[in-house]
Amino acid sequence: MQPLLMFSSAVVPGLILMWFLHTRESFPQPRTTLWATFGLGALITLPVIVLFFPLSIVLSIVDSAAQSPLLPVLVQAFLTSAILQESFKYLVLSNFSCQHKRLAEPFDGVVYGVVASLGLATLECIAYVSEGDVIGAFSRALTSVPIHCALGAIMGYYIAQNAFSPTRWSRHMLLAWVVPVVLHGLYDFPLLLRALPLLPLSFLVLVFALVWAVRLGRRVQSSQRRRSLAIWGELGSRPGQYSSPHAIALDPQGNMYVADTLNNRLQKLSPAGDSVSQWGTTGQREGEYRSPHGLTIDESGQIFVADTLNHRIQKLSSEGGALAQWGEQGAKPGQFRSPSGVAVDTAGNIYVADTGNHRIQKLSADGE
Repeated sequence: MQPLLMFSSAVVPGLILMWFLHTRESFPQPRTTLWATFGLGALITLPVIVLFFPLSIVLSIVDSAAQSPLLPVLVQAFLTSAILQESFKYLVLSNFSCQHKRLAEPFDGVVYGVVASLGLATLECIAYVSEGDVIGAFSRALTSVPIHCALGAIMGYYIAQNAFSPTRWSRHMLLAWVVPVVLHGLYDFPLLLRALPLLPLSFLVLVFALVWAVRLGRRVQSSQRRRSLAIWGELGSRPGQYSSPHAIALDPQGNMYVADTLNNRLQKLSPAGDSVSQWGTTGQREGEYRSPHGLTIDESGQIFVADTLNHRIQKLSSEGGALAQWGEQGAKPGQFRSPSGVAVDTAGNIYVADTGNHRIQKLSADGE
């Protein structure tokens, strides 16, 4: 029982923080991506350990040549600790977690940064507990875990700002690496020096990093709220939930129709965003869909759907009943390859973005 309690004391705090962050998102990220980020954060310790030994040789050379005892400690704090850990964390976030396609909102970068840091910090706590050092694990939970999370949040914030910036400023990516490295090094330096008068510096850096991280998180959430007049939906398959919706259209009454792509259905919402009805399921028959990507409504309220992986266009009534379907897979006129968009003009002519065939097709109102 005691080993289980010790292991739980090392793991549970990180899991609670992950759950809390997940609930704070407007558009929660897939659990698989969060767990993968957590795991990659934990795996950071492996290359850090491997590279620590050659870097320790550099440290010993500096130690023997240094005139002051401060220089070796400074090199250790920044080179073998801050630069090493933050660089691998940076690689995880910039090349996996914070790829733009994984981000629904800028706050996701903050979440991924904290989750990667929790993976690293949790594995360190497990190492302390496995050696029977419960006090060491507890002290890390109070100090090192918060600094890791704060630095991860700052790093994730700037990487996400770069992902959502129309100009892709390299300044954001530079800040994402430089700021955590500097703060991490300043935090570790007094601890490694073990000079009692300088220990308050570590505490001040911890408080400064936490305040900075919280302010950045609040800033990005406030910015998201200002940009959005209303938000409807979340990840899922129930009414009012979505999985990668790709198109939306409005009828004359202001009702919304959504191509709920990965749920292979259409959803109708009221002007207030309340779920009214859902149509369709996975399949190839009339009224069934495979990854619908395009959607439009004509003046009479009839609905036209680009049924992408069925390589066809479907026409529905305003109540979702199947009226007609046109097309099949191919490259001839009237055939489609993965159509992703559809539009209708005032004369009833239908225009299709025939994506896989790299062309636009115009059909008559009868689909000819």
